[in-house]
Amino acid sequence: MFILFIPVFGVQIWSCFDPEECLLWGKWWMYKEEPEKSEGAIRYTKMMCMIVLTVIFAFGLF
Repeated sequence: MFILFIPVFGVQIWSCFDPEECLLWGKWWMYKEEPEKSEGAIRYTKMMCMIVLTVIFAFGLF
């Protein structure tokens, strides 16, 4: 189970350290120019990253 969480864990760490890039992951082809990211969207991404990492650690301990 832990081995299956390794890619998810890596993506979550990446989204904590670089939320601006993470917001466009998989959607960059839809825009001709780089869109502006709102401060709320960046905060939301960081918050969700922290929540998901906490859940991953919780499942990892049990």
